[in-house]
Amino acid sequence: MDFYGKVERNLVEALERRGWEFGRTAGADRQTRELLRSLCDEAVAHGLEIQSCAEAVDMSDLGISHGKCIDDDLIRSIWGIEVDNRKDPGQRGACHCAASRDIGANNTCIHGCRYCYATTSYKAALNRYANHDASSMDLAGRVRSGAKV
Repeated sequence: MDFYGKVERNLVEALERRGWEFGRTAGADRQTRELLRSLCDEAVAHGLEIQSCAEAVDMSDLGISHGKCIDDDLIRSIWGIEVDNRKDPGQRGACHCAASRDIGANNTCIHGCRYCYATTSYKAALNRYANHDASSMDLAGRVRSGAKV
């Protein structure tokens, strides 16, 4: 797992509330591999597949392949459109994602996932959700006066 600052802050807060300690301990590699093996076995039992995200480590022996969040092959197969297969230059070195444009807005999701990199403040997300106008063309809030639509 890659710890973005706000993700680590959210995880620490969630773990501490449950009395758990956050840390990277010696032997975590063995423990991590055991956990990943267990997760893969469970996923396969339910017809699912686990893929890594932007990891240089080869985990194929565990049943984990390198994934792409923005998967050019999947986009082609679902929509039958041509997608440039160049790697997104703005992503980490081990990322396999195709180049894309983010159309989302931070602090708009109210699911509260502690590992989310796009939500800095759950309270801010709830506020944006409460003020959202479903008929607006803006992702959050309302179209501002004078904005080109």
